[in-house]
Amino acid sequence: MRAKDFLVIKVQPWGLLSVVGLLAGAATLAGFARGLPEPVLVLGDLNASPWSSHFRRFLRDSGLRDSAQGRGVQPTWPAGMPWLWIPIDHCLHSPQLQVVARHVGPNLGSDHYPVVVDFVVNRK
Repeated sequence: MRAKDFLVIKVQPWGLLSVVGLLAGAATLAGFARGLPEPVLVLGDLNASPWSSHFRRFLRDSGLRDSAQGRGVQPTWPAGMPWLWIPIDHCLHSPQLQVVARHVGPNLGSDHYPVVVDFVVNRK
């Protein structure tokens, strides 16, 4: 697939954003992602677990899918404190993409573990 046929959106909320600001940004991104014809990946630390009502609303409104769905809990933060681990780093994808494999990578020196996802494009 040519790079121009694929859109990657990296997200990272900075600091302690107000709930209103965070939800407004999520609504804008959800509408943008839903309107795109090409395959889309939204990647990053969303500061939300998959159990968050805001996260579930974002998936519903954007039409994106969670690459972790059906793969068990894969915590990514905080690295080095396994008793607190939660999955807040995400790889969301449009329905044109199918997850082949997904796992949490090794500690690379960050306070977050990386998420590694392999995809194929559904050409239907």
